[in-house]
Amino acid sequence: MMRNRFPTTRLIATSLIVGSLALAAVTVQSKGARFVHVPAAPRDVRVMVDPGAIEVFFRSPISNGGDRIRNYRVNVLPNGPRHYCFSSGCAIPFTGTGLARVEVTAVNAVGLGATSSPSRAFTTQWSPSHSSPRTPRSNFDANWAGYAVTKGHFTSTSARFVVPRVTCTARTTELTQWVGIDGYGSNTVEQDGISVTCANGTPSYFAFYEMWGDLEANDGNPVRLLGTVRPGDLISASVRSSNNEWSFLVTDLTSRWHFKTSVTSPSPAPQRVSAEFILEDSAFSCNVGFPCVNDTLPSFTDAAFSNISFVENGHVTSAIPSRPNTYALTVVQSGRCLVVPSRLPRNGASFSVSTPAQPLVALQEHFDPVTSPSTESPWRTRSTCN
Repeated sequence: MMRNRFPTTRLIATSLIVGSLALAAVTVQSKGARFVHVPAAPRDVRVMVDPGAIEVFFRSPISNGGDRIRNYRVNVLPNGPRHYCFSSGCAIPFTGTGLARVEVTAVNAVGLGATSSPSRAFTTQWSPSHSSPRTPRSNFDANWAGYAVTKGHFTSTSARFVVPRVTCTARTTELTQWVGIDGYGSNTVEQDGISVTCANGTPSYFAFYEMWGDLEANDGNPVRLLGTVRPGDLISASVRSSNNEWSFLVTDLTSRWHFKTSVTSPSPAPQRVSAEFILEDSAFSCNVGFPCVNDTLPSFTDAAFSNISFVENGHVTSAIPSRPNTYALTVVQSGRCLVVPSRLPRNGASFSVSTPAQPLVALQEHFDPVTSPSTESPWRTRSTCN
């Protein structure tokens, strides 16, 4: 879908360790070399908890060591994941249980600086131990992973999500994370969110909106937004329709910018038959049917969706329902599950998408022949990724 590519430049530094003091010689245009040391510790670490994610805020170190800070390493204690932020606030997927704390370390050209004092202890709102067996129907796709709700008339959809950190290969690839209406069972899709393109091994992050299939809206192509997007940013995205007008709203809650526009869509008329919350390998293409081999999928950190909401048949729903017309979409190719959505928690308002790279297996399950009449045995086979 989105094809914009932008080259990036890299600052090259050489490191020198003298005793316990780390120094780096950094060339600054024609001014010669200067020596820097590691940064001081970040300060005042605070944590806010969202379903399926935590937002981490802190104050920058008093000293950056004489060189710009490249990123911040965030550790979730005692046994949580390690993530990297690119500003003094970011959101990271987190579904752990029990008490946890966060500590932050700044990184410059020399390396890791001093570690902050741990944050106050917190507990997550989304606990797998509290989840109910919400198991929408599984379906398999060549490049979509997430959840789709169908069989209704949808006029609004929204969610928050954490921008995943993408590791590029030498291949030209693209990964998008979005919310939308249509696209699952219809030939148009109205969506907005973020995209990451990989060119020459370097990722480029940006936000977008799109009315795919509508030649009146940017010739049917995605519209790239100007706001800065970084991995770990917390994004709020929504798509709404009223009569024949569509509104797109994207807000970066970390970088504190927002975009809103309205588009009139004369043709083709969107059908409003589904609502989606999707992570997509949008550079991938293959003919209908399996097996397909997807060698363009980049690796990425878990992508967390939360605060899910949509309007169906005039009613606001703040959860993905577990019913026959809800689909858990998994990217499956050549008999392997490549990108898989997590099971829904009890409130149905959050989930994450990850890359387990596990085989697709067949299971036998028992069903009630009274409520599910069939001439076959009361055992049936279904495919699953776990």
